[in-house]
Amino acid sequence: MFKLLDFNITAITFLTVLLHTNLKCQDTIVTKIIDLPFHIRSMANDEKGQIFIESPKGLYQFNGNKYWLINPNYNKGTLFFYKGKLTNQQEFKKKNNYFFGDWIKNEVWLPFLPKGSSKLICYARDNSGNQYLGSKNQIFKIEVKNKFKTILNGLSTRDISFINSDLYINTYEGIFRNEERILPKISFADGMLYQNEDSSILFTANKEIIKYSLLDNTTKIDNLHYLGDLNFISKIISYKGNVFIGTRFGFVDYKRKVFLIKNLGINDLAIIDDKVFISTYKGVYIYDGKTIQKSPVFIDGLINSIQKIGSNYWLSTNKGLFLYLANSKNYEKIILNKDFPSLECNSVLKDKNGFYWASTAAGLYRFQKINDKIECYLPGVEFNKRSFLNHKDIFYFGSVQGIVSFNPTDFPEYLKNERSLSIWIFFGLAIIVLSISGVIFFRRRKKSKIIEQPMSDDYLENEQEKFLVDLGNYVLENLASVSVEDLIVYEQMNKKSFYRYMNQNYNVLPSMLIQTIKELKARSLIRENPGIQMEIVAKNVGYSLSHLFLVLKENEVVLNDKIKVLKHLKY
Repeated sequence: MFKLLDFNITAITFLTVLLHTNLKCQDTIVTKIIDLPFHIRSMANDEKGQIFIESPKGLYQFNGNKYWLINPNYNKGTLFFYKGKLTNQQEFKKKNNYFFGDWIKNEVWLPFLPKGSSKLICYARDNSGNQYLGSKNQIFKIEVKNKFKTILNGLSTRDISFINSDLYINTYEGIFRNEERILPKISFADGMLYQNEDSSILFTANKEIIKYSLLDNTTKIDNLHYLGDLNFISKIISYKGNVFIGTRFGFVDYKRKVFLIKNLGINDLAIIDDKVFISTYKGVYIYDGKTIQKSPVFIDGLINSIQKIGSNYWLSTNKGLFLYLANSKNYEKIILNKDFPSLECNSVLKDKNGFYWASTAAGLYRFQKINDKIECYLPGVEFNKRSFLNHKDIFYFGSVQGIVSFNPTDFPEYLKNERSLSIWIFFGLAIIVLSISGVIFFRRRKKSKIIEQPMSDDYLENEQEKFLVDLGNYVLENLASVSVEDLIVYEQMNKKSFYRYMNQNYNVLPSMLIQTIKELKARSLIRENPGIQMEIVAKNVGYSLSHLFLVLKENEVVLNDKIKVLKHLKY
């Protein structure tokens, strides 16, 4: 009985994934495909919305319909849009001594492109807001359809707050109330704090705190020169009758005008369980009103924010989204980490339907269960730190292009559970679930027979290929982080049976299977993308750069006869 129940749950999960896939595909569509007679190495726009393409034949310009050569001798490397400007690999490395590309971040577009598209995707946006993706020798025009509303379109927004029913927004170009500018002289505004006792708001800028009176609309500026040079104040909060601010240099007691801890870059401050949780570049620190200590239980590294939902803690970091399970005292990586390694996350909110919404450096995501499938919304939008709010069940997320607001209940669930479902739909779903349950039941029985009982050579060979192709595709989908333990869980075997099955039928260790597929993928990327940066290849396959070079020094991969079917995977 318990096994049958388990099969039904699996079937429901499978059906859920099907519905989820349909929902996601309805949201973003390709409206136009342009074939080019050359390979796209990189593509980006400048601040005016002019689009440029780097190729082996030189530098081209593109206007949405036509392209033309403007520099046949271009040799400055990858183009990319960085901090509001178009730059290239050569110029960037002169100033920063390192180079990064947006390929990993741009993988969020992959589900919306035709099947078999390369993961190396370039993104550009013209001055009319049209969005384009470049992959191999094709340009795809993308149209995003959604139920979102944009507030202060085009402005990079930070703190968001409702005060006396008015919406206040900090931007890098000043303060707005109900979308109308009220403080035009403030630049790089970031945090805000409402003080009810005197009806005033404290707004933060680079190194100033501006006190704005709601009674007479006057301002008073407190320059924090006593704290040193530019502090870039990130957050201001009220805690136990005092005001505290986080800066790039440390945590400040504003009333006493002193640092409580220095040399600590602070991204966010949050009051949780009557303590101040300080998100920094070096992990999470906790202040209880008397002492500050680094938390020993949370991960180290750059933390953008920490939120407590229920009894668990969610950490948004520059390397993905992490969950700390308070009861088991253990971390679990959310699916964002597995699909998009190092995708920077900024915040998480949970809606009434039980879905989590995560804002990132490359889109807004929704998921319901830990490590379950996710939906990607607005993949072309870069969301900001310290810029999110749930007000009367309306969600607000600030981005470099304005604030995105929406009612999360407007988005359909994966599976509808309302009593209003007709009896026919109910029976239809039940039949599908039972059918899938039967298929899974017999498939598992067949798989167990392969391990435990001898079969005819013809039948065994057929099952072997199916098994290996399925396992190989799973490795490809999780290439940067997959482990042998993941394969064992995926195939629902115990460790001993799994190793024995792999050895008897394929004469290969599971770890060597993973490494073989990684090498095949790396060589495929290099072969199909001339001029690709080796750093990008290494990130895609989960290798260090030094290990990648060692692998490439060897001859081409030779597969034994029992695993030669791996060559037919879509690398």
